[in-house]
Amino acid sequence: TFITNLAITTLDSIKLQASSLAQFTKATNQLTRTTLTLAADRCYQLTIALYLKRTRIPYEDVQTAATQLIQCAANLLSAVNGPLQQRTTILNLDSLRATTFPSDYDTDLESEWSNLNLFANGNDFSWETIEKGRNIYYQSQLANQIAMQMNDLVSLLTSTLNIHLNIEQSTLINTSQ
Repeated sequence: TFITNLAITTLDSIKLQASSLAQFTKATNQLTRTTLTLAADRCYQLTIALYLKRTRIPYEDVQTAATQLIQCAANLLSAVNGPLQQRTTILNLDSLRATTFPSDYDTDLESEWSNLNLFANGNDFSWETIEKGRNIYYQSQLANQIAMQMNDLVSLLTSTLNIHLNIEQSTLINTSQ
């Protein structure tokens, strides 16, 4: 949570935080769902800050920050989809959080947590299947949320970069992924 508490004040703070997030999110198989959510939100906030400054900063600085933000987005998408594509395993902490009774379990009758049909595999309502199903369900929910957020991020970055281009010009951003 250290990086989420930093102020976004200047172009340099945007570039530094974007670079830090891109590095931090490289370890795609070690990011919990909570960490992914925090990193995605911060990456998006930095993108909005860059977008708001787009007409007052040089293209080179926009490109530097945009490259780091795109790298962060690529890392986040890879990390959140890894368990769903069975390229990585679900972390123990995520598994524990997915199977722990929520604090409002006994009062929230419409909680998705209590709807076992969401987590079962056909007619298999065994505890092991339900645990696995909960993990996959919450991972899928987060993957959809991050995918939508990163699509918005790419759109904002495209608009930010396009303002600096002349007619017939284009730009290309390479990421290491």
